[in-house]
Amino acid sequence: MPACRAVLDTNVVLAAQRATNPASPNREILDRWKLGEFALLYSADIINEYGEKLLEHGFSENDVRSYLALVRLLGERVDIAFFRLRRYPGDADDIAFVLCALNGNATHLDAVCGQAVAAPETVREYRMLLYGTGEHKGLDEAGRPLRRGFSAQQIQAVLERKGRLTRWQMLRCRVRYFSDGAALGTRAFINEIFAARREHFGAKRTSGARPLRGVDATGLFTMRDLRVDAIG
Repeated sequence: MPACRAVLDTNVVLAAQRATNPASPNREILDRWKLGEFALLYSADIINEYGEKLLEHGFSENDVRSYLALVRLLGERVDIAFFRLRRYPGDADDIAFVLCALNGNATHLDAVCGQAVAAPETVREYRMLLYGTGEHKGLDEAGRPLRRGFSAQQIQAVLERKGRLTRWQMLRCRVRYFSDGAALGTRAFINEIFAARREHFGAKRTSGARPLRGVDATGLFTMRDLRVDAIG
């Protein structure tokens, strides 16, 4: 079973289906799913929204049926067992996706149009939701929680940081910047390497330094702007 379990917003599906460029990030996401690199989670509400939006944007009924059949065949259906959230998304249309992510134990959630699976803003929202609904409950005679979960102090710390990972938490994750980022360091250091190897980059690129996505890494930059699974 793939370690990565993702819920994809309708906008990503629409963009991928429209894409004609093989290098499209959204198309790459679906291609990687079809190759079995991650599990695509869906619920009844999500599959209905996929169908409605694809039809609204001009896709034929046959194409929509074929795509939804593929999702049902290769995807993993999530039955929604709990519906209450301590913190709700700003867009009501995103509730179904957050509920699917929480009920399906997703590792990645995308509710931002055009972003990669682990969109930083959405991941931060997801962490706050996860901690907010995962507090341990009650204590037995030995002082152990009856329902395992997060302590009030852990929850408060995550909420105060608005879901952002600390640097030491980031280092415990799989960080693609260390293997695929080409170079890692200060803005000046990355730009110096960029200038020295200018012939390896496109004519439209004017600088080398790119900020790290999904983590509080003030002052730390990379050469490559990784958009898919930068931190997982």
